[in-house]
Amino acid sequence: MNKETVIEVQKVGIWYGENKAVKDINLTIERQKVFALIGPSGCGKSTLLRCFNRMNDFVDGFRIEGSISYRGMNIYDKKVDPVVVRKCIGMVFQKPNPFPSSIFENIAWAPRINGYKGDISELVETSLTKAGLWKEVKDRLKSSGFSLSGGQQQRLCIARTIAMQPDVILMDEPCSALDPISTSIIEELISELKKQYSIVIVTHSMQQAARVSDQTAFLFRGDLIEMGDTSKIFSMPDQKLTKEYISGKFG
Repeated sequence: MNKETVIEVQKVGIWYGENKAVKDINLTIERQKVFALIGPSGCGKSTLLRCFNRMNDFVDGFRIEGSISYRGMNIYDKKVDPVVVRKCIGMVFQKPNPFPSSIFENIAWAPRINGYKGDISELVETSLTKAGLWKEVKDRLKSSGFSLSGGQQQRLCIARTIAMQPDVILMDEPCSALDPISTSIIEELISELKKQYSIVIVTHSMQQAARVSDQTAFLFRGDLIEMGDTSKIFSMPDQKLTKEYISGKFG
């Protein structure tokens, strides 16, 4: 498969008021790959991730320099509707956040209000199937989303994102609140989803980044220290700071 750039970050600096949280970063994210952002707390990885679908627009004092392009379109151009961006680039958050409604409505609500013309029931089933949840919930679709376990709730949120038919899925620490078994299920799901979607994941777990990602970027204090194939980053990093981080000398 030829490399195809889905998201391109060029000289991006991110400010919160007077604080520059991300410093002049360049990177590219390829189609149908899992791209991991790693680094210690406060390094800017979640800040950068949230820029990819303009979630930081809601944060007071947020300002961005440089450009972030999605398939050649600068998503911060004044002519670009952020709602359209978020349809193409979906988000799964750190803590599962089901809607206070049924499992069915958790999936159906957003497509319905956005004018989906197809069979909603079929879309719900397809989305839950892709999230590996359909067999577990098919006989209880009228039950509350909150009746599910934590791992199931996170897969419900992934299914909800899939239902909007995105091109890219962003995941911000998607397993940090889950037990090891649920984490393993989500990781297997990520490997399956990349056959159809491009995925960007923020994780504190070096082992998780090594297991699920194809490419990795290491951030430290807002700077991009190193980026490359995950296998190389974790076996033969070019930078001393990267080696020290992945070996656990700090973090």
